[in-house]
Amino acid sequence: MGDPRLYSRWMLSTVFVALLFTQGVADAQNSTSSTESSTTTPSVTITQDSLNEQNSFSLSSKSNNSLRIGYINANVLINEAPQGKIAYALLEEEFAERKAELEAMEMNLELIANNLEVEEDPDERTKLEKNLRSGNREFERGKLDYEEDFNYRRNEELTKLQNFISEVILKLAKDAEFDLIVQEPVVWASDEIDITDEILNILDELRKKAESQ
Repeated sequence: MGDPRLYSRWMLSTVFVALLFTQGVADAQNSTSSTESSTTTPSVTITQDSLNEQNSFSLSSKSNNSLRIGYINANVLINEAPQGKIAYALLEEEFAERKAELEAMEMNLELIANNLEVEEDPDERTKLEKNLRSGNREFERGKLDYEEDFNYRRNEELTKLQNFISEVILKLAKDAEFDLIVQEPVVWASDEIDITDEILNILDELRKKAESQ
């Protein structure tokens, strides 16, 4: 899925990385005193400062009064994941022979059509017209079969990629002690909680490790 065309088509039909790691947090009740801190359920105090402090990738334990949130752009992950680019390149190689056959058929049909335009002999024209009709039918059937098979295999590879990325995000969420990871669409997410690039870096490291083995 190395060609950007795959990702634009994949994004089109697909759906991506269902990864919400939720922890129920009730609305804080306002205290009657300005010195009292707000409370949540279960016993978590949420402040902007604590969010800013906790949205890093240190794997040290989070403090007891913070909620750690991360945001991912699933479209970017699918488009830019190196594993997807490799998979798409292999997919194109898998279908290269069938694609070449269709291209050759199309060129032959164009040649027949050109000959038909200049042919004056009635018998030859009838023969060319018959060949052109039968050739067009065969070409359309082959093209349809090719597109169906290619799309089926593409969706298979896309599902594998989505599952793989999901596993990476899940591991990161557990190791870095995230409470919640969300993906688009959201109303707004600051750059401070956007972990898309970090996920891409992990995917690239995994690619390098796989290639070195």
